[in-house]
Amino acid sequence: MKRTTNVVAITGALLAGIVLGGCGGGASNLVGTWRATGAPGEEFSVAEATFRDDKSYSAEVVEGGREITDRGEWAKRGKNLELRGEYATRVYEARVRRDELVMTDPETGQSQTFERGTPGG
Repeated sequence: MKRTTNVVAITGALLAGIVLGGCGGGASNLVGTWRATGAPGEEFSVAEATFRDDKSYSAEVVEGGREITDRGEWAKRGKNLELRGEYATRVYEARVRRDELVMTDPETGQSQTFERGTPGG
C-alpha cells in the first residue's frame, strides 16, 4: 500500500510540473532570445528580442524604417504579453510552442513569428 501511495504522489508531482511549466506558453517559456523569421512588417517589426528572468527585455526594432534598440519590462498575463518599453507600451497576444514564438497585435491582426536562438546569432 505504501508503494502505491508513493507512485501516486510522484505521478501527481510530475503532472503538476507538466501542467504548470509545460508547453502552455507560460512566462518561463518566454525567457531567452528570439529571432524573427520571415520578412519584417512595414511600419513596425522586431528583429530580435531577449526576455530575461528578472522581467526585463531588450529588442532590436525597426519602426518607420529606423532601427532602434528598445529596453523595458515585460509581463505575461494570460495569453497577452505586455511590453513596457522606453518608447511605448505594446500589448500582444503571444503563443510559445517549443522553440517558436508568435506575437500578434490584437488591434491590427498582424503577426510576427520568432525562433529561439542565441543573441546576435
